[in-house]
Amino acid sequence: MNNCNELAWSDPKSEFDEPKNKVPYILGVRMRNVKVVYEKVLSDQGEFREIRPEGKSSRAPSPLQVKEVRVDGRRYIVCHNPKQARKDRADPEAIVASLEEQLKKGDKSL
Repeated sequence: MNNCNELAWSDPKSEFDEPKNKVPYILGVRMRNVKVVYEKVLSDQGEFREIRPEGKSSRAPSPLQVKEVRVDGRRYIVCHNPKQARKDRADPEAIVASLEEQLKKGDKSL
């Protein structure tokens, strides 16, 4: 195993978990790329705890909510940024609205 990306997609019994290598670590993964994460961790109904509230200005630090989920003896920390989630939902909607507007002008405007 050469890097952490390989580790994230490998067998859950990683080389970090071997007794000879027992070290504390945090491994970040893309939420939807690891089966146990999208099937069990993200579907957990536990409540998020607000770590940093949403600021009033655009210069305020990003809001942050977290929750802890335990699955099969492993601890997962799920982080959620409500401001980014709103933006992620709005972006595709804005693209579709723009394309619909261009279609009304005729297919040559695309």
